[in-house]
Amino acid sequence: MKMKIKFFRKVVSFIATFSMLLNSLFLPLTALAQEVTPTPEPTPVVVETPTPEPTETPTEAPTSTPEESATPTATPVIETATPTTTPTVEPILSETSTPVTETTDEATTSESPTEVPTSSPEAEVQGATNENSLNLAPPTIETEIVDTSNPYLLTTEEESWFNLITDKLDYSPTEAAVITGSNFTPNKTYSLTISSNDYPPTSTTVEVVTNETGDFSYVYQLDGTYRPNYLVEVKESGVVIATTTFTDSPISGTTIDSGGLNDINAEQKDLTKMSVDYSNHPTTIDITWNWDKTGFTGANTGDACSLFDTDGDGLVNTAVCVGVSGNPAAEAYTDVYSSCGDTSSTNCTNPTVSIVPVTTTCSTSIVADDPFVGGESHPNDTKATCTVGLSEIGGTTAELVDVCSYPSRSRTSSAEDCIVFKDNSGKLEVIKDLVPSDDTGLFNLQIDGVTEKTDATDNDTTGEKVVTGGSSRTPTNHTVGEVGGTGTSLTGYSSAIVCKDLNGTGATVASGSNSGPLTVPIVEGDDIVCTITNTLQNGTIVVHKDVQGPSGETLVDTSQNFTVQLDSGNSQLITDEGTVTYNDVAAGSHTITESVVPTGYSLFSITPSNPTVVAGQTTDVYVVNRQQTQQSL
Repeated sequence: MKMKIKFFRKVVSFIATFSMLLNSLFLPLTALAQEVTPTPEPTPVVVETPTPEPTETPTEAPTSTPEESATPTATPVIETATPTTTPTVEPILSETSTPVTETTDEATTSESPTEVPTSSPEAEVQGATNENSLNLAPPTIETEIVDTSNPYLLTTEEESWFNLITDKLDYSPTEAAVITGSNFTPNKTYSLTISSNDYPPTSTTVEVVTNETGDFSYVYQLDGTYRPNYLVEVKESGVVIATTTFTDSPISGTTIDSGGLNDINAEQKDLTKMSVDYSNHPTTIDITWNWDKTGFTGANTGDACSLFDTDGDGLVNTAVCVGVSGNPAAEAYTDVYSSCGDTSSTNCTNPTVSIVPVTTTCSTSIVADDPFVGGESHPNDTKATCTVGLSEIGGTTAELVDVCSYPSRSRTSSAEDCIVFKDNSGKLEVIKDLVPSDDTGLFNLQIDGVTEKTDATDNDTTGEKVVTGGSSRTPTNHTVGEVGGTGTSLTGYSSAIVCKDLNGTGATVASGSNSGPLTVPIVEGDDIVCTITNTLQNGTIVVHKDVQGPSGETLVDTSQNFTVQLDSGNSQLITDEGTVTYNDVAAGSHTITESVVPTGYSLFSITPSNPTVVAGQTTDVYVVNRQQTQQSL
């Protein structure tokens, strides 16, 4: 009996011990599951679970001995078994990121081991959630930004992908600009436009095709007319996708006094020539001018101003003036006027107070370059040499229009002598305008019946010519016009002439609807620009249809419609003995094709298949079809 009782007790003790052991193993997992369930974020669970790491206190392990089955309580058993939660949670830790694990380690080392048994698992996890969520917020935000595709970044990359440049930033009016594009779509056609809104405005559009690496190159020949600013645009389907700019420098050169030798009585005011060098444009320009006299006695002085136009109307906007005195002559002063009245081509009217120049410097010297053999003190002249800072005289659009001398330092006095302008004179210029601008016609531009520009193309010019001028009541009449240049007949063009004052920006003073000669009245001081526009006249193509029998028999067969095309477009229906007329066809070579041939017919011939259209004329094209078998009509 005792043996049975003893055996029964051992069984019960074993069952109780085993039951408590199971409780100690699964109870933390139950608590853990309760924590994870209400929290959508895995961060609190991962971070806090390993916090109370009592693995450092292995002395409590004997509580699992079976002999103590009658006395143990649940609490010490749970505490003793807590360390077994560490390997259970590690699979969850393996799903978290490295920053979370590092934060958990910090929390573990910062807490005192003695506090672990006093806190329930729920309390510890909850407390850790608040602390570690703050520490982990920045890494979580960074991960979201990196993983999210940003369309704005892609757009920026695409917009900066294209590369459009010119080989130089600034050109002289007769140079060629080399325009290069790279990183465009390979083997694709783009529209390239080079334009300037400066007078006279110009625009050229061409098609460029990229190579297999997405690059292209185009050479743009400037037409010789000074325009300060140019814009280059690449377009795809009419949308600008890349741009760049370049500038144009005025034409450098030397101008001899238009009045000739000793053209005024006051020798100390007589000028002989001026020069301008735009090589350092758009920062500075270098100018010089000569007085015929090399010495000034007593109170006599030489006073002259270089005059600049900044808005293209031929009138003075800014000026740089130099005075000389003494014998031999030497510099007495330099005045820089950043603003004039824009009302005269020979004076700086309403000048501002002369500024203290920073980038503009002037000097004078005696030089042996008098252009007139009979000049005073020949071959010597007094030369003023100035390096003019464009920022002080109106910027990059400033262009030297003249150098004039005056009776004193007063800027309100009338000009005594000018290099370009002379008494009872004005300026007259003729410019060529072609429509379309890439037309290959050549024209000889004339003033007073004399050809001043041979074989002019679009935007070519005679340059400003000094001509005699009269009073407003009795102006002096001059003529402008043109004749055909090499290989060009004016009969293929319509012509019109418009002449405007203020260097072509002002009111119309004369106009005509032909190639001239057109009479232009000139008043002293006028600056007239005449533009002759030639528009290429288009021609006409008439297509004739002839349907024949199988062997070329003459017959009338209007039972079918045939379709003809001009230059692979402009489809038109046509029947036997009918015609199709294409009006306003550009002069040059074209193609006529038949795109649809009805069943039972064949295309026999198109004569000519590549008709050449002559401006103002009609070209006939004959399309012949034959029946494949004889048909009853």
